Amino acid sequence: MGLLCLALLFISVHCWPICGLSRDDIAAADTEALYHVLEVEIDATKRQLKLYQHKADLLNAIIKRIQSRHNTMHSADFSASSTATQRRRSRSRESPQIVSDWFEPQGTFRLSNGRVLTHLISFRPNTSPVGRRARRKPNTDDEPPLQFLVVLDRNSTVMSLFHPTTFVLMWQHALDLRSPSGANDFKVADMYFVSDRSAHMAILSTSGDLVLFKLRLWHNRRIVAGDPRRLKPLRELEESYLQCPTGQDSLHALNTPQPPWMQLSISTLTAPGKYLHVDVERVFGATLNHEWQYGRGKVAVVPLHYRVLVVAVDSSGGHLSFFHGDNGSFIEDIHTQISSHDGNVVQLEPIQSSRGLVALATQRQMLFVDATAPQSVPVVCKAPGRHTFSSVATDPLRPTIMYAGTSTGRAVVYKLHNLGVWRQRSEGEARSPVVCTLVDQLMPRRPQLPAYYDNLPAIVQTLPGFLILGTGSRLVLYQLSGSSEEVQPTYLSERSIDDSFALELDGLSARYPQMLGISAAKDLITHSTGFAVLVADANGSHRLDIYESRIPPPGTNLDLSWIRVPAMMICALAAMFWQQKGRLANSAGGKVPSMKLSWQVC
Repeated sequence: MGLLCLALLFISVHCWPICGLSRDDIAAADTEALYHVLEVEIDATKRQLKLYQHKADLLNAIIKRIQSRHNTMHSADFSASSTATQRRRSRSRESPQIVSDWFEPQGTFRLSNGRVLTHLISFRPNTSPVGRRARRKPNTDDEPPLQFLVVLDRNSTVMSLFHPTTFVLMWQHALDLRSPSGANDFKVADMYFVSDRSAHMAILSTSGDLVLFKLRLWHNRRIVAGDPRRLKPLRELEESYLQCPTGQDSLHALNTPQPPWMQLSISTLTAPGKYLHVDVERVFGATLNHEWQYGRGKVAVVPLHYRVLVVAVDSSGGHLSFFHGDNGSFIEDIHTQISSHDGNVVQLEPIQSSRGLVALATQRQMLFVDATAPQSVPVVCKAPGRHTFSSVATDPLRPTIMYAGTSTGRAVVYKLHNLGVWRQRSEGEARSPVVCTLVDQLMPRRPQLPAYYDNLPAIVQTLPGFLILGTGSRLVLYQLSGSSEEVQPTYLSERSIDDSFALELDGLSARYPQMLGISAAKDLITHSTGFAVLVADANGSHRLDIYESRIPPPGTNLDLSWIRVPAMMICALAAMFWQQKGRLANSAGGKVPSMKLSWQVC
């Protein structure tokens, strides 16, 4: 048995290289497999390091944004503790840092529902203040508020006016609008307010009903804003004159009890110094052609030096109607060359300082109409490439510069050439062609982390000397130039309207707030509130973010107001001297050849 075991051991040792692989071959195969596994692990580690580096870059960007936002909040808290004069001081314009240097966030006004139209309206005072101190008076209870947040219910047509900083309900008025035909309910499609020499508010319904109101702001029993002339004297009205007339000229009293602010608005019941009344007078009502659709129609009021015009456009932007704002008489209808491919109407905006030009923007092109002699201007500004227009703003000082927000979150700048020459031509002269050129495009410089903001529409709005661009959660501020050669706006700063850091860290699973509109003041010297931003929150509610203007009033280095009293005293002494000299000459029998020198000197 032992010999058998030794024989088997001898055979296995000497026959192993013949029957199988050698030990060296096995070691080489194992080494190659190990190298392959190590290479795979190294590649996976490199890819993982790249992912970690990308995450680190994102976290560093978020940390920088949080730090900058913290600095902004700290700066705002510090400035809020200072006095009113210090809060409105002017910082260096050579090195802009934050939007709060020009416009400081003041507060947030929450809306009860989304079926309302909300704007910041600013009344132009009838008597402009004179002097440096009168330009910027401190806000006291005795001074009338000239700015309000107007909230108009689309269904009930109840208009509420709130204070822009304290959000206190200042006035509420039931317009009580009814469709003249009675077939359809009056649902508001658009509203437009303007305050120039007189304050007007035009309302367009979804069924094509147009109504124009004239507003007057009373304070301490005097009219501080609006046209003091009425179509019907107050003494001819009933005690319920606070309600607007329905139909033609009849008055309508509400069946429900009047709220306290309307009961206390009678002059015999109000305390001196706290009397505030908004007189709403209906000028006219008109019904447009029912063949046209006005569900998304727009309305605008064009104030001129000697009259007021009202312009309404249907949802497609193909039909414009013009009315006299004084008596409501119909002027003319204009049919524009707009096809179904151009989309719905986006905005109807009067061009400031243009003496009657109106810009009509659809999703694909922008047209212009001369409202003084209703006719279309032969020029079209088309949206570039795949962009579509989402909003339009006009330059306050240069009527040939237009700003348009696009659906891709950018703003484009257009310039009209030969517009003034075309308007000043006579009938016999050859008309110079009006040309629209694309000058520049604007967009936020700081990237927005969520990809949700990439394709949101841009909102543009102009203020005296400034341009505001809102897209997604970014609010960008530009400075406008008064020169006709320098068309491009100057970038100042930008900020985010989203104060929640969690939305940035949650990724694409969360919803983000979105800007819906911007309403601004027309005069940053008279009005303290600069603009208001309408925002749709992530939960579906709406809010208004109020921004206070920190633009200092314009001053002069040479103040000559002190010389008025000494000059008057010198003129009085000179007149007394010449009178006394004349009496002495008459008593002596002589005459003074001329005594007009003293009056010329004075």
